[in-house]
Amino acid sequence: MNIYNKLIRDRIDEVIENDGKIAHTRILDEAEYKTELKKKLKEEAEELLDASEADVLNELADVVEVLEHIMDAYGISAEILRESQRDKALSKGKFARRLFLISVEDKE
Repeated sequence: MNIYNKLIRDRIDEVIENDGKIAHTRILDEAEYKTELKKKLKEEAEELLDASEADVLNELADVVEVLEHIMDAYGISAEILRESQRDKALSKGKFARRLFLISVEDKE
């Protein structure tokens, strides 16, 4: 038996059972769900980091799927998110200049 202890997509249990196996699952409460969504985002982001050029789209789709569920779980609308992005862009900028910080030192 393989132990996973992680959030899965809604139909993965069906996929497992169609493969002739038994999926042991449970429904998470709201607090657990929020925690597991954050863990899932980390998992999907790591898969995106490791993705080949050909796999970036599929891995990015997974990241966006999890982000949308996090937004829903926290009651964050797309409009509120965009407003927060705009505010952050105004105060700190975006990533368009491709700046890579190497180090910081104190002025003498």
